[in-house]
Amino acid sequence: MNKLILIIITLVFFINVSGQTFSKKDFVKTDWFTENNDSLFFVSDTIQLIQYTNYGSESAKGQYAEYEMKYFDHGDYLKFSFKRFGQFKYRGTYNNYKNFVPIAEFTWKFDKRKQVLKVFKEKQLQFKLKPISNEQIKIESRFAGQDLLTTNKLTLLKIE
Repeated sequence: MNKLILIIITLVFFINVSGQTFSKKDFVKTDWFTENNDSLFFVSDTIQLIQYTNYGSESAKGQYAEYEMKYFDHGDYLKFSFKRFGQFKYRGTYNNYKNFVPIAEFTWKFDKRKQVLKVFKEKQLQFKLKPISNEQIKIESRFAGQDLLTTNKLTLLKIE
């Protein structure tokens, strides 16, 4: 009986995960952030990107409302922008105020058939990521008076 339940749970999990497909439009013209405490982004096998989808009030027009520091309980994170025509921008934030921007040209491509996101630095492949799940989450706003915000959390697996 326990074996049967385990098999059913396993099948449901794999059907759920393999049933989710992604395309270029899931990335183009989107902005995300991810944890980078102790350079976690660069050493971890699994990456979780949180999408910027909410804006501040009228007084903070054009500013994203998602509060990265509250979500991670620290101020070390990276911000990514998947621009049109394959342009890829990122910047790092440390201790919630020190910023760095790389001085190289980055691009990105998404292979819909293989379901693989590739990021290049000056035309050299830097890493490949395979999206495995996308789910809605609640996150605090950086602006007073706003309720919890709803956004997306995309989980990706680094592949060789």
